[in-house]
Amino acid sequence: NHLGNNSVLFFILASFLQNNRVEKEGTMLRINRMECEDGSVRFKLEGRLVGDWVQLLGQTCRIHRMERGTPLILDLSAVGFADRDGREMLTCLEKQGISCIAWSPYLKALWQSERCETSIKD
Repeated sequence: NHLGNNSVLFFILASFLQNNRVEKEGTMLRINRMECEDGSVRFKLEGRLVGDWVQLLGQTCRIHRMERGTPLILDLSAVGFADRDGREMLTCLEKQGISCIAWSPYLKALWQSERCETSIKD
């Protein structure tokens, strides 16, 4: 039920915004959900993966996995910045079997400079 899944994500976001203050104005992460033909779901992330938005991403991925159980792919091509917590969250999600693809040039360069063990997929 596509509408039901979107309403769950909307509820998560509404609850998150009520319970958490965004520390810096202009800091935002947008998560666009797309169904793929192979049955997997792709979340295209846009913006900055920082602060409270890291927690939101983790919570959204956990709920997807509990409710759907279908493969989840994170498209990072439009992520302009990720703080240390954000990068650690991506590493954690990959260890849980969530694919991170299309790394933005900034994130790719950052991972290479930090010598992270995360495998970067284009």
